[in-house]
Amino acid sequence: GYDLYLSLRDHLGGWTKPRNLGKLVNSKGDELFPSVFKDEWLLYSSDGKGGRGGLDIYKSHWEEELFRYGKPVSLDSTINSKSDDFGITLKDDGLTGYLGSDRSGSDQLYYFEKALPVFKDCAPDKKVNYCYKIRENNILDDNDLPLKYVWDLGDGNTKFGLQVRHCYSKLGEYTASLSLIDTVENETYFNVSEVKINIKLESRPYVLGPDSIRVNDYAEFKADLSGMKVSAQELYWNFYDGGIQMQEQVNRSFGEVGTQEVQLGILDFEDNFSCVSKKIEVVDLNTVIRNYELIQVHQEKEPEEEQKKLRYTVELLNSIKQEALSDSIFMKVNYPITERFNEVDSIYQYTVGESDKVASLYQLYKEMRELGFESKVVSFELNYDVSLDNKEVLIFFSPGKDEITAYNESNLNIFSRKLNSESKLEVLGYADPKGSVRSNKKLSYRRAKNVASYLEKCGIPLDNISLDALGEVRVSEGEAELLRYYRKVEVRLIEN
Repeated sequence: GYDLYLSLRDHLGGWTKPRNLGKLVNSKGDELFPSVFKDEWLLYSSDGKGGRGGLDIYKSHWEEELFRYGKPVSLDSTINSKSDDFGITLKDDGLTGYLGSDRSGSDQLYYFEKALPVFKDCAPDKKVNYCYKIRENNILDDNDLPLKYVWDLGDGNTKFGLQVRHCYSKLGEYTASLSLIDTVENETYFNVSEVKINIKLESRPYVLGPDSIRVNDYAEFKADLSGMKVSAQELYWNFYDGGIQMQEQVNRSFGEVGTQEVQLGILDFEDNFSCVSKKIEVVDLNTVIRNYELIQVHQEKEPEEEQKKLRYTVELLNSIKQEALSDSIFMKVNYPITERFNEVDSIYQYTVGESDKVASLYQLYKEMRELGFESKVVSFELNYDVSLDNKEVLIFFSPGKDEITAYNESNLNIFSRKLNSESKLEVLGYADPKGSVRSNKKLSYRRAKNVASYLEKCGIPLDNISLDALGEVRVSEGEAELLRYYRKVEVRLIEN
């Protein structure tokens, strides 16, 4: 019998060699009178597939992934008769058309109108939220340093501030992360927090379009069926002010302010019809129309007892192997270095300084970057009792120096806030063993005196400060890396 073939037009205007459409479309009988509707449906007549009698009209959907027409479906009894039916064509709206048939005893041309589906008991559409207001509630500490909060929203966009609004353009899982950025270095100072945002569909049809629209503005409405287990052969849109349209997507405007309804109808390949309904708010020109779902990274402040356990430090480097503190890379650092092993990432972490305030480490962070480290501030949890922290503070110095650095001034400021004019303090000065015993004694005195003078500026009378210069501290041979721990002043609270 006669078979149907496919030929494609190339970019030069020519045609490819015809290819037989295969056993899904063709049969041992005749396949005749093909037409194509919207480059998606093949309509043709066949007398080799059973049917009602003679030539019946079939439709076959183009399957792009397999590059073929799929299994054909016979049109219903309003189109096919017991006689020959052939030569069907559809108008662009898909709702009206023409066909040839000899059902009246001779070949005649017939006009038909498609029976429109009845939209009844449509399920309410579930909202797919693409727009979010993301807010970090735990403000770290107020400061006038050149630090700025920046959200990396996980889709290539960044926005400034503790609270931001953002709309994602497509489905997916995103990680939004908040950082404190040093605007001088344009580098990350501290990673504050992060939150996961998962935008996904359930196994149901969705109407994709705005929730709100300004009066007389046009908006596009599309069907998303990616979550459905069955495919749709026809899609219908029902607008109460404009009738039913058979299209995959539509552009519509609404002429009156108020709540409007958009209905999407789906006819599957088993000829089952279902529908969903979406409410649209039509607003005037002055109304803000974008809706954001609020995400609070921290719902409330952590209990004070828990906050005490969280501390901050300046990271020098991470290493998969343990480094020697006497290594040349550390010798230029004039502060005690702490080594921690991160069990989660299986790395060694080397840090300097410690504070319960993020911003108070800024000067130390700057010093370490000037020494060539790619430093940033990181947090850690204490695993020991910190109740004695209020009673002592250590101030460290560079070799042979007695000047108090900005970082140590910050530590003294924090320490002094816990004191009052009646507080009694002990200030003990030390030096490392480099140089003579006499010069080291004098150096330890100058260090202690400078610290006492700074505490006086903080409101502590000198009469309440006991000052002592203890000179150099001897270390064993081979412990040169410990010298930085003895270039210090100890400030102890005796009475408060």
